[in-house]
Amino acid sequence: MTVFKFTAKNGRIDYRVTNKENPTRQYVKSIMDARWSVEVYHREVKQNCGIERCQARTS
Repeated sequence: MTVFKFTAKNGRIDYRVTNKENPTRQYVKSIMDARWSVEVYHREVKQNCGIERCQARTS
């Protein structure tokens, strides 16, 4: 297990843990960035499309 410490420009500190063998800091950062993009997407879909009110049971 490897722990990375990331410090944002505003001083916020985040710790990320991975069990991948020999991860690089850049690899972990790229995963964090991709994950954040997904979070932003889901927030936008909920806020702008009202998807949380959808009562569909099947696709």
